Amino acid sequence: MSLKNENVNDLRLRVSDELIDAIRIQRKLYGYSSDNAAAVRLLEQAAFGVIGSLPAKLADVSDEMSRIGTRVPS
Repeated sequence: MSLKNENVNDLRLRVSDELIDAIRIQRKLYGYSSDNAAAVRLLEQAAFGVIGSLPAKLADVSDEMSRIGTRVPS
């Protein structure tokens, strides 16, 4: 019996030294278990954008202009 998941799509690539360094930095920063997991996350972000990839702490931040100080009539 094979332990390999039948629903996994394998992809092998040759990458530059700069790219593998970036993948390893991503792995360390976000605590991924492997270079492969970090590379998959980076590919997903590149393919689908960063929407939905922000941590929960940042997802609720408003992009509206802040109103600090007293209001001055125009």
